[in-house]
Amino acid sequence: MLYAALALWLLVLIFSATGVYSQWCRLLPPRTVNLLLLPGTLVSQLGLVAGMLLSGQTVRNTSLLGGDAEAGPQSDPPQESRIPVLGPILVGMMPVVACLVALWVASWLLGGRPGPGSAAILLPGDFPTSAALVWVLLHELLRAAEAIVEALASADMLNWRSVLRTYLAICLVIRMAPPPAHQRGAIGAVALVAGILCLLGLFWPGTPAAVSAGWPMLSYCVALSVALLLLTLGIRGLISLVRIVVRGS
Repeated sequence: MLYAALALWLLVLIFSATGVYSQWCRLLPPRTVNLLLLPGTLVSQLGLVAGMLLSGQTVRNTSLLGGDAEAGPQSDPPQESRIPVLGPILVGMMPVVACLVALWVASWLLGGRPGPGSAAILLPGDFPTSAALVWVLLHELLRAAEAIVEALASADMLNWRSVLRTYLAICLVIRMAPPPAHQRGAIGAVALVAGILCLLGLFWPGTPAAVSAGWPMLSYCVALSVALLLLTLGIRGLISLVRIVVRGS
């Protein structure tokens, strides 16, 4: 159940991060959003390039800021990989792995925690097998998102370490959303990683402990991504309501 739960939370992370980026680009000019997320873009693009090289593809026309009006990260469409099936999965997985590693390194350098509220967040490690457990899972997810919002609201914004850690965490979590051309590979990577860990657990008893060691970081990333998505949707809804009232008057 632990490995199925791992796959579930990774999918929630990928889809919620994609939703946050999409909604931000509707609230703000896409060029502004991409400039704000530049540190995360750098790490994500490095992961993408590494995945392409490992899968035997040629890296062409890859840039952090495109020359168009949106200034988004750009790269040529994926070529035929020299590693069938696993090639696209590797390319789709590497940006997420790179952002997770970068967040861990930044946390270690700036204070030992990935961001405000991370110490109190730990998502369930059991996969829901009934409707009742699904509701319990949703409740725990919303509680974790609430803890993130409360921690951000009470964070010491006069401490540059706290501000930088929070900014980098937001950039890296949002950039865990795979590029559109590699979304299928990212989803396949989630299933592959969960399957490999499940098989490894049959032969190495230390596998669950290794997964559990990274669970706090995963929990924080999922909670932050969902919290950002809920806050963004709330802001969009409020703006739409104000527009309706203004136009109606």
